[in-house]
Amino acid sequence: MPMGTNSEPEGIGEAAERAFGTRVRELRTALGMTQAELASRMTDLGYGMSQTMVAKLERGVRPTSVGELAVLGEILDVPLADLLAGESLPPEIARIHEARLRVYNKAAAVQEHRRELERAATSLEVQRVGLEGSVRVYNEALAEARNAHGDEWLSSWGVDPGAELDMSRDLAGFLTNG
Repeated sequence: MPMGTNSEPEGIGEAAERAFGTRVRELRTALGMTQAELASRMTDLGYGMSQTMVAKLERGVRPTSVGELAVLGEILDVPLADLLAGESLPPEIARIHEARLRVYNKAAAVQEHRRELERAATSLEVQRVGLEGSVRVYNEALAEARNAHGDEWLSSWGVDPGAELDMSRDLAGFLTNG
């Protein structure tokens, strides 16, 4: 080979990139994961990646950093050496990986629903406190008008002088039964 020509090592490198990409695709599909899902998980773990970048990686046309390799191994649940080895997964292991991904996805969904419920509970509490304040203002206005003008005057305006609200008595059903 003439000096300065580096075609043989480049060919080996290209073949290694293609083999690695094929291995990533095999592992990803064995887990039932889309390219977009893999890209999202990579991004979540600090390695911004798009679906297009994953497609290029799987075709062997996008180089991969050592950090990305480590994170891919974590996401695909294989040791780094196995990720690079290019061995196909036995069906039993692929099934385990797929089940593990489903568990992860369900746990993530449960966690998101829990956050939604916590936000709703916080909002409900804010509204309940606001309702208590409104009831207090109503009762104070009723008492002030009764003291200043009497029950007859209130009645003449269509206001029941005995219509003081009690949160626990009058609004408890509304608060608990919607």
